[in-house]
Amino acid sequence: MLLRYKNLYIVPSYHGRINFSQEVRDLFFEIKPDAIAVELPESIKENLIKGVNRLPKVSLIVYWDDLLKRYLFVPINPTDSLIFSIRLALENQISFYFIDLNVRAYSPETKNLPDDQAIKSLGLKKFYETVKEAKKEYFNLDNQTFGGFPEYFVDLEVIKPLEGDNKTQKNKLKSTRRQKKDSKSSEKLKKRTDSLDKAREYFMACNLKTLMVEHLKVMVVIGLAHWERIKEFLSEDNLNLDVLNYSPDVESIIYNVSPRNIGMAFNEVPYFNYQWEKQWETNPLEGFNVIPGSFDKTDYIPAIFIKAITEFEKRYEERISVQKLLQISQYLRNLVHYDGRLTPDLYHLIIAAKNICNDDLAWFVYKTANYYPYAIENDDDIPTIQIKHNSFILGDKKVTLRRRIPVHRRSRTVKVHRIREEKHGEEWRKEWENDKSSIFSFPPEDLILENHYRYIKRLGHEFITEKLTKTHKFRGSLMDGIDIRETIRNLIINNGKDIYVKEIKRVRGSITSIVVIFGDEDEKLTPFYQPKAESWAEKYRHNISFLAEHEAESDLTFFSTEPGENLIGPGISIIKMGGFYSEFPPPSAKEGPGFFNCFDPFLNPIFRHCNFKSERLLLSAIFQSSRRYLLYIAKKRPRKYFYNAARSKEKTIIFIPISQFSSTTLNRIKYMHILAGKHRRRYADKYINLKKKFRF
Repeated sequence: MLLRYKNLYIVPSYHGRINFSQEVRDLFFEIKPDAIAVELPESIKENLIKGVNRLPKVSLIVYWDDLLKRYLFVPINPTDSLIFSIRLALENQISFYFIDLNVRAYSPETKNLPDDQAIKSLGLKKFYETVKEAKKEYFNLDNQTFGGFPEYFVDLEVIKPLEGDNKTQKNKLKSTRRQKKDSKSSEKLKKRTDSLDKAREYFMACNLKTLMVEHLKVMVVIGLAHWERIKEFLSEDNLNLDVLNYSPDVESIIYNVSPRNIGMAFNEVPYFNYQWEKQWETNPLEGFNVIPGSFDKTDYIPAIFIKAITEFEKRYEERISVQKLLQISQYLRNLVHYDGRLTPDLYHLIIAAKNICNDDLAWFVYKTANYYPYAIENDDDIPTIQIKHNSFILGDKKVTLRRRIPVHRRSRTVKVHRIREEKHGEEWRKEWENDKSSIFSFPPEDLILENHYRYIKRLGHEFITEKLTKTHKFRGSLMDGIDIRETIRNLIINNGKDIYVKEIKRVRGSITSIVVIFGDEDEKLTPFYQPKAESWAEKYRHNISFLAEHEAESDLTFFSTEPGENLIGPGISIIKMGGFYSEFPPPSAKEGPGFFNCFDPFLNPIFRHCNFKSERLLLSAIFQSSRRYLLYIAKKRPRKYFYNAARSKEKTIIFIPISQFSSTTLNRIKYMHILAGKHRRRYADKYINLKKKFRF
């Protein structure tokens, strides 16, 4: 159903919202109007048309308000219903008119309105009527007084231009002064337009009155709060059309908006704007025969996360599980509903990724959500605006910048670790190649990894204790207490006659050695002793040992992906381990033979029975462990050979299936950063985010 008044077809809109642009497009192709009227002032028409012709590049029109003492701006982006209406008119070569009045000192309050996504199910007319009933206060915007058309616009200097003198403007004001009506009609008009909003609406009604005579079908695109009073003015027969002479000139400047400032021009997630614009590449605007499709921005929310997760996994070689995706989806839905909305904004998207996963994924979500490839850094035809914290640089001054028509935005901040990216091609690679012969770990990360190793050892100790615990029938001694679970289990069988007690055998000493072979290692890995060749498709090609630098660290041997394959900073690489062996306290810090690298080719005779790198790690732990128990975590149990080897060394292998550990725990120890040169430790924290490796 259409909102219609005689030959006017109305699209009451929120500013900068895609759904209202969709309604404009649908109505345009349905009624095929011969004119379009938009709620914008005639004074900025020239620059505004220039900005529309630049689309999909984004522009800002900036001008000075003398009373507010601020620079105001009008954003020109492809998803604003007013801008899109002008674009349709230009593409289809029909008349369009700017019907709004350019008032000064106009600073209305922003209102929190219902989510416009409801239009998809209600339709524009029912949505408008629902908002009118639910938000009556929104339709009474009269909080700023207005001095009257002749006095306000003729006797005062209205707007100060950005550059040049006021001579031309003053001449126009003098010519307008001769057109004043008598005092009675002036007083009557003043009462009817005693506020800035009433003055604007009266002015728009006068413009529409003339357009209704000149055209058969006029599509009117205006702010949602203005139509009711405009309709009341249109129903009157005594509109004073002379007010149309009182539109002041304004000196404005059009600026290009660079990609880093793109959020200034959009009132929605920029990625939605990109998808809206992208559809015209296959569905151009020219001609009335185009069948408009339906655009729903919620369809692109999964695309944001999929694209972000793809970049995240490519950079860190870390997989986001399906379970995590479901958790993000559920969390995002709950968060949006808690805020009383139907669709998420940028804040919701980032918070969902940050709280369910980590800061790194949140950064990629932020980066993807702000993706708008049509924005350019510089334009030869117009200057590029320089914006810093809602202010812009004009000449050598930093001045405040505010929207001409404010939109509702909740001011919420969220801290996200920024992931730095390479700016000039191969700089990071050159840094790595220069110093890759001397590699080091990152000490703050080492301490966090040691915390995780201690946590795994504690779990292993609990596992051993539970394994050695036995249950007996009560025979006079309570031993280590009543086994409530076993007693209840046998309650019916023995009619409650027997009580069961626990016998817990204490494990002497602590676990010092752990060997972890991650679940994504291929058990059919090429044997270790095969010579390396370019055709050798082994995933974990790198083998190395890191000796402890102080007493709080363990000696570590591991095999991993090749350092330098995945660079995250200048001379900083991230690796994925296939397996590792950690020994604490570190043998290298003690007197004696110390800690040896099981991948040393001179030790091949010792490891002649080991066909795989994982077996080398386990046998190395059997030889070097300082305590009886050593913890082995992998998909499968080791071969009997290693149990016999451990028995000969008076050691016991405690096997725990890797499936007993969550993917979150494993991901925290699977990845490690390698630095090419010790000097990189000074600035590595700028590129390495340790917050995702939570402490226990």
